[in-house]
Amino acid sequence: MVTLLANRYVQKGKDVRLNCSSDKIPSGKTVEFITDSGTIGNIRSHKGICFNTLFSQTCTPNICECHEDGKSYAMYYRLYQASENLQFWCKMKFTDNTVIYSNKRIVSVLDMATPKIYPPSQMLISGLIVSLMCIAKKTPEDVIFSWACGYIPQISPIKNNNTSVWSKIQLKVDSAFDNKPCNCTLQSTRTNFSVTDSVMLKITKSPLLTLKEEFSCNITETVALVCSVRGDLAIFGFDPWKHSIDGTYIRSLKGLDDEYVSLLFINACSYQDAGEYTCIVWNKHTGETFVGNKTTTLVVAGPPVILKKETSQIGSRKSFVLLFYTRPTLVGVKVQCSGELLNNSSDMTIDINRENLELNFYETVVAVEAFRYTVALINNHCVSQKYTVCIKNKFEELCETFEPQKAAALTEQVGNDDSDQTTSRNQYLQPVDIQQGSLQYNIRTSSINQEQTNQSLYENFYEPSAIIVNDNLEHSQFEAVDHDCIPPYLEIQPEADTISGTSDGYEKVE
Repeated sequence: MVTLLANRYVQKGKDVRLNCSSDKIPSGKTVEFITDSGTIGNIRSHKGICFNTLFSQTCTPNICECHEDGKSYAMYYRLYQASENLQFWCKMKFTDNTVIYSNKRIVSVLDMATPKIYPPSQMLISGLIVSLMCIAKKTPEDVIFSWACGYIPQISPIKNNNTSVWSKIQLKVDSAFDNKPCNCTLQSTRTNFSVTDSVMLKITKSPLLTLKEEFSCNITETVALVCSVRGDLAIFGFDPWKHSIDGTYIRSLKGLDDEYVSLLFINACSYQDAGEYTCIVWNKHTGETFVGNKTTTLVVAGPPVILKKETSQIGSRKSFVLLFYTRPTLVGVKVQCSGELLNNSSDMTIDINRENLELNFYETVVAVEAFRYTVALINNHCVSQKYTVCIKNKFEELCETFEPQKAAALTEQVGNDDSDQTTSRNQYLQPVDIQQGSLQYNIRTSSINQEQTNQSLYENFYEPSAIIVNDNLEHSQFEAVDHDCIPPYLEIQPEADTISGTSDGYEKVE
């Protein structure tokens, strides 16, 4: 007796497994598989090797098989077209020359697409309700959806359009669902055939924080950073907020906590308050402590900060320098004389250089990048002798006035007593502690001891360890610094639009 086994229903585009067996070994250990259109395979076992003689193909898993007892053979046949009644059978020839045909098996090929669960496997927060969707390509076959997620079976109404069918469920995430499957099954309404997609649930008891990516405040105003928490919360609380600037820790700040919300108020915003703020919350659950955190950025919408204002004179040539720091992008710089824009290159030369220095943010030293803007006057055509330098970032413009004639009376003698070089230094920086009257920060400054062709370069460098807000600094307060240790300036290439009638007069900074 020869018997053929095959699945009654097969999904279009998939393989049907045909298994032909007998109660005795066929001659040559060979079996022939047949369908309405003819022979589809000859499977033979010879010297322990199984192969399909019709295609001269050695059998591999999911292609064809030979059982070691020599009585059972199988092959896989791909079905590309939907069909209701495909017939398959097999035959064996035995040593007595008898040929025996098997029973015929009818196979229906169903046009059903495999569903897909969205979102796919991901970390879910215990205690929250998540929305899951299962979607499949629409076919002529009538189908229904069923779900089984974390021990919970659900039947959900089916929705469809011209191309797709789908189902949605709301799942309340439980920590007991961790590493358990979530299955979506698409089943034919007229048969017991179905196709399933499955994802593994990953559940965490860590709290989920909600925090805007960015906050902003105007200079001197107050801003509130709002952080809220959700999840499977048992015993939980907020830690102090962490303030950092470009990865450097600045300080910890206690928020105003009200159960599920922590508010951090920043009063009188200044450039020192800009940076990243991290909200941290902890949750104790079944003997374990889980910590969650999320970071936002605070942008202070204020003007650049003046670090130093300097006027110098070498012989009859005067120059002035403005050293400033701006966290928002620098837009440009312009020079005016009594309100009139100076744009004649024969009257002056301008250098804009980047400079690395260290500033004190709430008693923490942070390496920042500043700008040094140097204007050297060639022809002093400004009758009023009152120059204004305006620097502008994306938020505001800040202008500083230079009066070389008045500055001469306030200058500090540098170098030998008979030198004709004079330099005035004015320090500008918002103090960390106003009561101290001093600024604890390190910047590299310079004195000019001889005339140089490039006014942006300095021969001797000095570094103050603590600079008092005072125009009359003694030379002895500075310590010499090794010239080789000074980082080179990175020059910015300005482009000046001085011809266009719509020009705003700013040097454009890349």
